[in-house]
Amino acid sequence: DLDLAVANYHSDDVSVLMNLTQVPGNFPPYPFPLLSPADVETTSSIVEFHWAQTQDVNLSDQIRYDLHLSTVPGFDPDSTDVYDSLTCSQFTDTLSVDRYYWKVRAYDNWGAETWSDQTTWHFIYFIRGDVTGDGTVDVGDVVFLVNYLYRGGDAPDPVAAGDINCDGVVDVGDVVYLVNYLYRGGSPPCD
Repeated sequence: DLDLAVANYHSDDVSVLMNLTQVPGNFPPYPFPLLSPADVETTSSIVEFHWAQTQDVNLSDQIRYDLHLSTVPGFDPDSTDVYDSLTCSQFTDTLSVDRYYWKVRAYDNWGAETWSDQTTWHFIYFIRGDVTGDGTVDVGDVVFLVNYLYRGGDAPDPVAAGDINCDGVVDVGDVVYLVNYLYRGGSPPCD
């Protein structure tokens, strides 16, 4: 606490103001980690972004988040979507097949900001069964998978796209599963 004494103009009196509390300045929110999708993860379902909720030294400050999602590591504005003014530490999105980079900015109502601890995380979103990476599951994927397994063709990217039955390996069982799905009314690729 601070006390303040002030001399009154044209008087011999002194006014004393007591118990002035020193008010601190504004501080940015505390650092916080990204949680999921994890760095270099592959995912084939709706993407759920999670990060740790942060706090602010200034307890009365309201914290908001901006999720930055890009298809290039440098977050070029032409290839980056920003989901802004989020009030919670999660966000769900349906994405196109691609490699994505993400980071989060937390800021208070005075503009003080903190970025997520990890500069950038990336993950690959894919459709299981779409081994060609063209966004559809069709006969071309069966041919691609057969060429990969038996003719030395290129591997699916990511390889998990070729694990149609989710048993952890890419083998003839996945080809059979895919053919049954496409031509015999079988179950769709696992998720």
